[in-house]
Amino acid sequence: MVIDDAYSLYEADVSGSRSKNRFSYEIYWGIDRFLRELMNSDDFTMVFDYVCDVEIHHRDRLEFFQVKSKKDAGSYTVRALTKKEPLKQHSIIGTLYKLRHTEIENNMPKSKLAIVSNLHLGVPDNLRIPNSELTLETIEEKNRSIFLSTISAEFPDEEIDLSDVFFINSDLGISTVRETMVGRVESFFVQLYSEYPVKPGALLTLLIQEALEKANYEFPVNSRIEAVKKKGFTSERFKLILGRYAEQSVSIMEQCKKYIQEAENNLGKRLKYMTVLPDVISRLKMDFHWQELEGKIRDDIFEQSDKLESAQIFELVRQYIVISSVTFPLEFSLEEIELLCLIVMIKVEESL
Repeated sequence: MVIDDAYSLYEADVSGSRSKNRFSYEIYWGIDRFLRELMNSDDFTMVFDYVCDVEIHHRDRLEFFQVKSKKDAGSYTVRALTKKEPLKQHSIIGTLYKLRHTEIENNMPKSKLAIVSNLHLGVPDNLRIPNSELTLETIEEKNRSIFLSTISAEFPDEEIDLSDVFFINSDLGISTVRETMVGRVESFFVQLYSEYPVKPGALLTLLIQEALEKANYEFPVNSRIEAVKKKGFTSERFKLILGRYAEQSVSIMEQCKKYIQEAENNLGKRLKYMTVLPDVISRLKMDFHWQELEGKIRDDIFEQSDKLESAQIFELVRQYIVISSVTFPLEFSLEEIELLCLIVMIKVEESL
């Protein structure tokens, strides 16, 4: 059975789209998964809120992700996944398994099915590795039996198949999801274009708005092709947005040069800054210790911001260095410290 024909047999979840009129965890997770998927494939579509919260459509296979976020600390319990709430037709695991039930009934190819949560699954054999995919078919007998008996009660007279059914523990925290995703979008952009994006937060917002537009499409669709068109975010469209943003962006290098020219009239000192600048940018991209130092400077700038007087940005950098609580390595020259702090301050302003 071809994938287009198979997809039309799944039942749409019509309740999802109307609840996504916000920057929800599901959308952020979808963008994060999109970035990861692009590392392996450049030809897929992510569909939001049609058959499942997040879907990935490849040419020859489908993947479905049911996203469940919780603010509570701790773990997601087997009981929470198997308990059927009043007025609900299915438990959480049963809602996901309904897709496999459809596949079995119609002799369709098996898709990948996964429950995604910011909390790990509280079973003994879960290693709690961030973003790891725990196969429910291989967990210990006691908990596997609970899943099997729950699904059997909801889908009687069916041989239950838990192959390719996973629990994914996302490393996106509820309270820090936007900040984390700004950093990941920036990192992905640097890998793609070898330069930092101007206002990575604004770029993330563009991607989120595109995903929300797809998620909020509420009208019926009659085929997979139409679902992909109306509710799908294609890898081609994703890269087009990044490409246009790159064309409109002024690189960190160019911004730094502009601020150096504005702040330093002495030609010799200006040339010294220009000579050091490429190495500072390169070290920030490649060196973990420089990146760690960047994070400390960023946090400290926020703490010290009330003490900084209004001035041109390079002057703010010089003010900041005097009061900074960050310990800079002894081997750093003054120019390296100033340029490093300049880059961090540019990023801080652009993230606001």
